[in-house]
Amino acid sequence: MTEPARRPGRLLKISEVVREVSLHRATIYRMIKRGEFPRSYPIGRQRVVWREDQIEAWKHEALTGAFSAET
Repeated sequence: MTEPARRPGRLLKISEVVREVSLHRATIYRMIKRGEFPRSYPIGRQRVVWREDQIEAWKHEALTGAFSAET
């Protein structure tokens, strides 16, 4: 039996990503260039989005690293 297809989840605009991670837009793009932040996906000529699950995973990783650095 095959597994049902997973739903892709929400797609976030840059303004939503900025609000979620509390980083400035330019900082996010610099981090993407360095491979330190999830990449965006183009969905139109002038629109890119981020997958919510990837942003949530990045937040979890960032917080886990911050807490382990404190101890």
